[in-house]
Formats: sequence, C-alpha cells, structure tokens
Amino acid sequence: MPEDGTNEPIHTVAQAIERVNRVLNEQFLPLWVTGEISNLYDRNHWYFDLVDGKATLHCIAWQSVNRRFRFKVENGSKVNIRGKFTIYPDRGQFQILVDRMELAGEGALRAEFERLRGDLEREGLFRPEHKKPIPKFPKRIALLTAESGAAIKDVIQNFSRRYPLAEIVHVPTLVQGRNAPDSITSAIRRAMRDDVNADVLLLTRGGGSYEDLNAFNDEVVARAIFACPIPVVSAIGHEKDVSISDFVADQRAATPSTAVELMAPDRSELRQQVIAIRQKILGVTSGFLSHRRQNLETVNARLRKPTQVIEYRTNDILRIQEKLLAAIETRIKPIEASITNLDLRLQRVSPNVRIENLDERLTSLNHRLQRSNPITHLNDLERRRSESQRRLGDHLNAVLTRHLNRVQLVFARLSRIQPLHRVEELNEVVIRMRNTLTSSIRNTVEILDASLRQNVATLRAVSPLATLERGYAVVTKPDGTTWGEIVSDIDAVNPNEPISAHVHGGTIDAVVQGTRVRDADD
Repeated sequence: MPEDGTNEPIHTVAQAIERVNRVLNEQFLPLWVTGEISNLYDRNHWYFDLVDGKATLHCIAWQSVNRRFRFKVENGSKVNIRGKFTIYPDRGQFQILVDRMELAGEGALRAEFERLRGDLEREGLFRPEHKKPIPKFPKRIALLTAESGAAIKDVIQNFSRRYPLAEIVHVPTLVQGRNAPDSITSAIRRAMRDDVNADVLLLTRGGGSYEDLNAFNDEVVARAIFACPIPVVSAIGHEKDVSISDFVADQRAATPSTAVELMAPDRSELRQQVIAIRQKILGVTSGFLSHRRQNLETVNARLRKPTQVIEYRTNDILRIQEKLLAAIETRIKPIEASITNLDLRLQRVSPNVRIENLDERLTSLNHRLQRSNPITHLNDLERRRSESQRRLGDHLNAVLTRHLNRVQLVFARLSRIQPLHRVEELNEVVIRMRNTLTSSIRNTVEILDASLRQNVATLRAVSPLATLERGYAVVTKPDGTTWGEIVSDIDAVNPNEPISAHVHGGTIDAVVQGTRVRDADD
C-alpha cells in the first residue's frame, strides 16, 4: 500500500503498459513520421529503427502490411511512415506499428511514379479500349476539386461562358497532402451516387510542386478512376505536369481551362453550325421540293381533273336517263293499247249486257209460258238460267284473273327498270370514284414527303462535316489551295515537312517530326 495512506491502486507492469496503450490508442490518431531506416531486421515481418539525428523510434511492419510496399527498403533509406503508437509489453519498449510507407524526397517520388506507371500499364489500365467516350453535350458535370482556389473559379466561369446549359455539381475533395488520396477516392464514390447523376467527372486542380501533385500519382486513386463507370477527365496542374490520373482517365487535359474546351462545345460555334446546317438543309429541301413540284405538275397535267370526270359521268347519266325514258315510253305504248283492247273485250262480255239479253229471253219465255204448261216450263227455265249464270260467272272470273295477272306482270317489269334506281346507282359509282381519286392523291403526296425526309437524312449522314464531328481528321500538304493535297499514305510525307490536319472546328498546322510504318500486328 502507498505509505501516504491514499487509496490509489497499485498496478502490475502488464496492467500499467495496457493502460498506457489504451490512452495512446484513444488519444493519438495514426501519425506520419519521416526518418532514415536503421537496424533493419527482415524475417517476413520488418523490425527496424527510424532515426532522425539523435532521436530513434522503433518500428514494426507486419508481413500483411509490408508486402504491399513495391519499393526496395534497406538500411539508410529515407522514408515516410504512418502508424499507431504502442508499447511492447515484453520489453516495455515504445514503438510504432506501421500501416503505410513511402520513399521520401522528389527523386523517390519520381521513382515510385515510374514503377507504378509501369505496373499499371502492364496490367492494362491505360489501354485505349478501356477509355469511355466523353459526352459531346453533357447535361450534368461533377467537378472534383478543392473547396476554394483558382481552379474551381476558372472552371465554373469558363463553363458559364462557353456552355451554360451544363449544370456543375461541385464535389469537394483534398487535392494535396497525405490524406488527399483517400479524400479523392471518397469524392469519386460520391460522384457516382444517384443524387449527383453526373454525365462526366472532371478531376482537377491548379499547378504546384511535384510533391503537391503527388496525390494524383497514388495507386488507390488510379484504380478508383479506372473502376468509375462514369467518364473521367483529368486536368492536373499545368501542361508540363503529367500524373498517373492522366494516364488512367478517359481523357487528359493539359490545364483546367483546356478541360472545359474538351468537355463542352462553344455555344457561338454551335450557333454558327446550326445556322450553316439549316441553310444547307433549306437549300437542299428547296431544290428537292422544286424538282418534286415539277414532277407533280407533270403528273397533274396527265391526270384527268375530278371535275372533268364528274362532268363526264353526269353527261353519261343524262344520256342513260334519256335512253331509259325512251325505252319506257316504247314499252308502255303496247301495254296501253293492250289494256284498251282488254277494256273493249270486257265491255263486250259485261254482265249487264248478258243480263239484258236474259231479260229479253225471259220476257219471250213469259209469253211462251202463257201459251204452255207454266210449271214445267218455269222449272226448265230456272235450271237453264242458273247454269248460264254459273258459267258466265266462271268465265268472267277467269278472264279478269288472266288480265289482272298480265297487268301485274307489266307493273313488275316497270318497277325493275325504274330510272330513279339506276340514277342512284350511278351516283354511288361517282362518289366511290371521287373517294378513290382523293385517296390516291393523298397517298402520292405522303410517299413524296417520306422520300424527301429520307433524302435529307441521307445527305446529313454522308456529309464530311459529320465525319469530322465524330473525331476524325483529314491530313493534307499545302499546295496553294484551301485544303491542300490529301495525305493518304505514310510515304507521301517526309520529316520536317509541313502538314495541316483539318478537324472539327478548324485546321491544325504542324511539322512532321518523323514517320513510323505500322506493323501488321498493330
């Protein structure tokens, strides 16, 4: 127990070391320390001292950590390490557990740069087939750069001036320092989220020293750019500055301002192109329509006008109507004569005439009855009268039925050849012909319009300007003309000879520095 009588607990050595380690873990984050390696002991795990003048710090790099280091480590190497401080219980030794290590100094950084570039190039991260095309007219651009600085102001101002239609979403990140690689990687992941919904990413910062730009030479950053499904444009530092990010990115820009020119079209140039295309289309369309109008006039001259067809059909109908009336009159006259004849014959066999004759005969019989036996003679007369009356009725019914059937037959024939029905049928024929002619004219106009649209689309597809807009160039040698002599073969040019590359938007004048024949395997 303590002699002063206090109640402070007494710890064992292990407990004291454990308590100190707990404080170190809670109070101190991993630190970066620079120094020179000494007393290196390599047995899968690395045990060494980091020396800086008279100060010495014992370090341990476990095998799971040191196998990630791609450079050679030996006594005397100047390195920067990061790790957590702890106390080794068995010896009570203060030490640092290393989790990251890099060579110190610009020369070491350049050596690490060349090593990493070679490894990633052999792995295929720089191959052209992995490059994603940059959208020609981006709607939303994720800008990955520092919170403040010349780069962000320059980029936003250039986008506003050159292509204000694009929306700029700033995803802030560190662009230098030891924590910058992790910050850049996190910013790329944030830019891939749905709430950002970017068409293209611009990773950029202004100029600086080689050490300032070293965050963009980190392998973690390079693999994050390669794995990003969204096209990435890298614009790091000035034109002379080249980083691993430039090699992995889908497009490299020399400066932030150049990146804006690569990612966004100039609205004034677009306006001029639209005006030129519009004038060209109007000219082509006007000529095509003029040609089609002449064809239509020729066809129209050959076609009979609908009014003429209707007039011809109306005259035909009138002629047919006259013929029908003449035919009806010709058929009706014999029928009228026959009816008149039947009327005369009916009058001759009229019951009134027969009754008058019978009355006369009855009168004569009455006189005779007065002279003979009245009862016998009366019965005989009555019988004869009844028989005559029956026969007369049958004869009259037969005659009337026969003539009535003939009259009905005549009227049936007249109903079948009624002229009004024929006129209605001809009117329906005229209406059908009119509809057919109208439909034919409409179909012809639609076919001509579709042909016009197809020809316009064909003209735009074969336009050389469209080929240049897709990224191709026409190389020529100056010969005094506007375009010059086209270079179609490698033997057509010599070193130090001037050439011109005609691309979309203008012409690039250059001098041939050398030629190289492409191998068959390329």
